[in-house]
Amino acid sequence: MTSISLDDTAYLGTPSKPASGLAIPTTCTGCGSSLAGLKQRSRWAKIGKARYLVHTWTCGCGKRRTIRQEVGAR
Repeated sequence: MTSISLDDTAYLGTPSKPASGLAIPTTCTGCGSSLAGLKQRSRWAKIGKARYLVHTWTCGCGKRRTIRQEVGAR
């Protein structure tokens, strides 16, 4: 297989954004009921130098599901 040297080629594209890895929960892990419409307010959290947006769903049985979405470092 031959390789192409891109050192002399002008870059004409734009960088693409990575796909969002946010998997939205659909069922409660405690009772198995649907979490549709039970999303709480999202909040910011900083762990080390990384910033996260924390999404929380609360079921009627009291069980919570939390997802941390990394937003970027500062």
